[in-house]
Order: sequence, then structure tokens, then C-alpha cells
Amino acid sequence: MYWVIERPGEPDTWTITATEARGMMWPRFPGGIIEFLYAILSRRTTFALFPKDFPGRRPPRFTPSGEPDPKWVAMLRAQGLYRDIRTGAGDGVQGAGEAGE
Repeated sequence: MYWVIERPGEPDTWTITATEARGMMWPRFPGGIIEFLYAILSRRTTFALFPKDFPGRRPPRFTPSGEPDPKWVAMLRAQGLYRDIRTGAGDGVQGAGEAGE
């Protein structure tokens, strides 16, 4: 994957493209990386270079590699933004879809 940078000083205008190894196709996505990831992972759009069933029916998961940095945990906990995904403990943090449930 690559950025398409037509206006170097304006990163909000950069779009995304990709190609397969030695491929001739360079499909473009008309948004930035966050919009691209959201659209692909939520299955709102497809991208010609990915398999038709990507990302699959199971929701994507992030698995951290190792223990969290205690400084970051303390900072996030102080802001009410910390959740230990291993235990679900989160100091009253509400994630997406949990408010009011």
C-alpha cells in the first residue's frame, strides 16, 4: 500500500493505492488511511487486490505483543481511557456500543 501525494503539504488530501507484486493495477481509494481501514474492515467496500471474502466474517482483533508500558497505562487510566483487554477491567471505561447498556 502507498500514499498518493498530489499536494505534499496537505496530508488530509492524500489517498491510498496499492499494487500486487509486479502488478499493473493500481486501484485508488478516495480517502485517507483511517477511512480506508474502516471501509475495508467493516466490509463497506472492497479493494480489487484483496480476496473477495476479505476480511472474512469474523471481526478483526488486535492482539498486543507483550505487556503494556506502565507509563502509558497510568496516563490512559488517569484519562479514563484504559481497558485491559485480557480481563475486561477498565475503570468504568465504556467502549463503542456499550454506552447506556
